[in-house]
Amino acid sequence: MPQVSKNESDTTDTSSQNDLTLPDDLAQSLNQLNIIQEQYNQAHLDIESLQRRLYSQWYIYMRYDANFDEDVNNYSLVPLRTAMAAAGEIEFSGEGTSTTVTAKTLPFNVVSRLSSYFNDYIAAIDQAVEGSYSNFSDYIKPEFRNCGIELSDNPTVTVTAEGEANFYEGRVWEIVDGGQTYPVNVEGGIFTIYIPPTASQIAYNLVGAIRNLGSAIANYTTSTTQYRLCQVPSDNYWRPSDPFVLLTGDAAKASNRFGQDGRLREDGFLECYPIDFDVTNITNDVDGLLAKINSLKPSSGEDSINFNTWSQQPWNPFAFQWNVLNYPSREMKEGVVQDYQPNQILDNYSLEPNAIDLQLKPGKESSFTPDGNSYKGFSILTPSAGEELSGQLTNYLNAQLLPTYYYQNNIPEDEQTPDYLSENFEAVKSWYEGTDDVQAMTEEQKAQDTIYVALWAYEQMEDLDCQAQTIGGFNDTIMLSQPTLSLEVDDPLTTNNTAKLVTDQVRWTLGDSSIQYEFLSGDIFNPIRSGGMTIDQLWLVDSYGRHFTVIDPDAGQADLVTSSRMTPPDNVDYQFLLAPRFAQNARLNFHWLAADAPSEIEMTTKPARNPVCGWIVPNNLDSTLSIYDQQGKTLGSLDRAGNWRAAPGGFGIPDVASISNPHLRKLVDYLVNQGESFQQQFLSTLDNSLATIDPEGFALHSTLALLIGRPMAVVRATFSLEVKGLPVCDPTVKIESADQEVPTYGYTEVKVPIRLGDYQQLNDGLVGYWRETAADNDEGYDYEGNIFYAPQSNLANDSLIQTEAEGLVYFEQTVDAPPQGVTMLIDPRGTIHATCGFLPNRELTLPSENYTTALQSMEVNFLATPMLCDRQTDMTIDIHDGDQLDPPAFDASSGLAIPVPQQANAVWSWVSLSGDEWSETTEIEGVNPTATFSEPQQLYEGWLQLSRAQEE
Repeated sequence: MPQVSKNESDTTDTSSQNDLTLPDDLAQSLNQLNIIQEQYNQAHLDIESLQRRLYSQWYIYMRYDANFDEDVNNYSLVPLRTAMAAAGEIEFSGEGTSTTVTAKTLPFNVVSRLSSYFNDYIAAIDQAVEGSYSNFSDYIKPEFRNCGIELSDNPTVTVTAEGEANFYEGRVWEIVDGGQTYPVNVEGGIFTIYIPPTASQIAYNLVGAIRNLGSAIANYTTSTTQYRLCQVPSDNYWRPSDPFVLLTGDAAKASNRFGQDGRLREDGFLECYPIDFDVTNITNDVDGLLAKINSLKPSSGEDSINFNTWSQQPWNPFAFQWNVLNYPSREMKEGVVQDYQPNQILDNYSLEPNAIDLQLKPGKESSFTPDGNSYKGFSILTPSAGEELSGQLTNYLNAQLLPTYYYQNNIPEDEQTPDYLSENFEAVKSWYEGTDDVQAMTEEQKAQDTIYVALWAYEQMEDLDCQAQTIGGFNDTIMLSQPTLSLEVDDPLTTNNTAKLVTDQVRWTLGDSSIQYEFLSGDIFNPIRSGGMTIDQLWLVDSYGRHFTVIDPDAGQADLVTSSRMTPPDNVDYQFLLAPRFAQNARLNFHWLAADAPSEIEMTTKPARNPVCGWIVPNNLDSTLSIYDQQGKTLGSLDRAGNWRAAPGGFGIPDVASISNPHLRKLVDYLVNQGESFQQQFLSTLDNSLATIDPEGFALHSTLALLIGRPMAVVRATFSLEVKGLPVCDPTVKIESADQEVPTYGYTEVKVPIRLGDYQQLNDGLVGYWRETAADNDEGYDYEGNIFYAPQSNLANDSLIQTEAEGLVYFEQTVDAPPQGVTMLIDPRGTIHATCGFLPNRELTLPSENYTTALQSMEVNFLATPMLCDRQTDMTIDIHDGDQLDPPAFDASSGLAIPVPQQANAVWSWVSLSGDEWSETTEIEGVNPTATFSEPQQLYEGWLQLSRAQEE
């Protein structure tokens, strides 16, 4: 994913380098480039999916149907070639600053010289050169159509290179049609057409966006400031880990043959013995060499690297074969597994507050399919599992136990080495078990004490023979595509010329994609991993081909020890639970939306354009909402009744319609229209939510607005569920028509809960949000049901405000659903979390450059009405219509006595309005605490305003 960074010639000020604010047009060009880059990436992921589908269809054709080639071509090969031509491909040339990027002209191989159709294609294009297009329409036009290019009936065709006379090798034609030139040639004995880049191709537009951004960067580059375009990783697609099996006991003991050479030395090196022999004459003293070897023989019971006596063939396990039964969360009717229902997950699992994984609902443990789906596979063992587990235990004890041990036992710092635990384990263990807290524990309490359990496990691991491995390929297997070695795509025995032509094109189109799968036709397609599982069979295989049965189905279920999250209830037939996961690689997208565009996604984690639409500050002194624009300029406020009030001093705006940012205007208009009751409940909800938010960076940013309330940024974001490429489909189903539904069995319509915000997590900055729904208006959206969701609040009040007190607040999203937009109120210093339980959490953090300046620029106003001060001698009071008084204007030269606190780097002023004229003075005198004879008094109306002091 492209990103622009900035190099400053003066590196003493690192803040300017870390807080990069791009010029608007440069930021817009960067984001446009990232959008096209994402389209390009997605197009090529879709191509990989289409390649896999093509391979599966050809695989079916080869195994079962001798006349399936036409369907393979029309419904699998042609869609793939069309997608490849539409996406295009970019290539880089040169190095460093001289690197150039271009869109490639794509070759599509059509027919080999070995095919009986080869001469027909040659004749068809040669006839077109002569002006005859009948065969051209039968042979050449369809090949371009298969790539998404529709040629006219009579394009201009010329020969630009003759090539060899007999086999046409090297002959080149050019087809000119609609102002576009399409090369055609014979190279390597293959008739090939070429699709050049065009304006409709993604790669072509990507190259244009890169060049446009390069030109924009050049315009902003100076001798002191240099921008450069660099690449950063895009968001990961996540794949669930396969279930992990740890085997212990003699059968799982690793052989000394591999990885054990240093076991007899503390430094882990191979034990060697120097010999005093002249190597060139070693054969002259064989007896002496033999005597030396015999002298190194170990005593009885001793271990030695050099000597190993075999009394039988050694057992050297290196792999295990497995057969498992999966009981997925799916319905069965009359013994047949049904398609996924939209509420398949929501009915059986729940996403609890602050949980990161879905949890099985009580009583739903028996709702899985009653009959297990059988899958089998093969995995290579690794003996490093014990070492890794011991290392994790060591790290845990070093961090959680040893600091206290060192302190209480006065261990010198120079003795606190990384190996201290292994060298002094018995002493550490005895000390901990002898502490008063442990002595007072029952056996049940000890089993719940993590340090006690870690010490016990560490001791057990010292002598534990174990090997481990995942049930490798399980996620692929439940999608019926098991990785395996395979030959290239070919059918050398066929006598069907059309089948041979299609097979050749399949091979050429797949290219170097290295698709190597065995498709499992006898099992159930389960793209959502869920439910329960049993290891039905498992046997170890050693390097000599012998096997040892670990789990035998005829002997009943084996006893397994599982983690607490995977342990099922006692009343079920399966051995452990599987957390719901997409078997296909997937991700939870969570992106900012640009503040100055309707719905333009910011593709990078650090947005190129500021996503802040404006600011809302709840004024806790007078129960109003102060509204600021993106730069922190005050616009006005909403009073207790929900009415708009322009900012004092004449610098605000007269009405809501004058707010320039459409998203901020929409939000303020919404608040105005909800009425007084909602306004008061809304303020209470905001205050309750903000009380649970305390970001780590709270003290790093000062703002005058904190004197009246916590500034909240108005931002928009979007999230969605996305699988890598096209949704995986059952590879064992034939595709026999263009209208045939892709066999996904409804899994892309399964609803997944997504929670925004984490309740009472201090660093979560989400105050609340509105769900957006598409609408035919200027902004393109409305607030769904006009409901404000406040996951950080626990108040239960207004029907239009839903909080944690009303229960779980989450979205229901599917893979097929379009991205869901939200308008959020956030503490800019916090992190916004999105959790779905299916995939790793996503976070959004607002870069400091998007809010620091705005917070520092905010002015705060305090309505001070009435204010009783000395009457000015020259003051006059005008009376209008007999009963209306204009508020008296204050003469700035006379001074005003108001008790105000001193604020660093800030200045107080008095702002008042008389008629249509605003006045402002900073001449505010201190209050005289000494009792004096009273001067004539006057009531004044106005505002105390606190502004950032101007730097000299």
